[in-house]
Amino acid sequence: VLVISHAFITAINRRPYRELAKLGWNVELATLSRITAADIDRAADPAAADDPPLHLLTARGSNYRVWTFEGLGGVLESRRPRVVLLDYEPGSRIAVQVGRWCRRNGAHLVCFSYDNFLRPVFREVLRFRKTALRAAIVEALNFVARPTVDHVFVLSSHGEAVMRHFG
Repeated sequence: VLVISHAFITAINRRPYRELAKLGWNVELATLSRITAADIDRAADPAAADDPPLHLLTARGSNYRVWTFEGLGGVLESRRPRVVLLDYEPGSRIAVQVGRWCRRNGAHLVCFSYDNFLRPVFREVLRFRKTALRAAIVEALNFVARPTVDHVFVLSSHGEAVMRHFG
């Protein structure tokens, strides 16, 4: 299992996967070597002795919805996971990138979704152009990623409704 999340820059967030590794799971983690966004500029914590293998990558893009991880393709090709657990929305560029790799290579893609409300594009156009653009991008990314995502974990019934809307 390859788990991809920028949350792993903080060592404590790797702990559940350390526990899975202790139970015999073959787990590897991919995260950012540094996160730079809005008011955050932070380097990844060093790997702990009992961390699963940790791949430090560089994010490209202005927002997590459009991020790509430089070097992720190489990690996928060299490690060839059977399951990729992506701590990003299905409506994200990285889900499209990883989902395409999974389909070509017979692997499964599972996403965590934190979306809990819909932003219909037309309604957003009436309110603000900037949020309408965001809503349109999210719709498009969800549409493109949909055939490559096998499962989505959600945190609430509202999140479930959003994911059902996107199919």
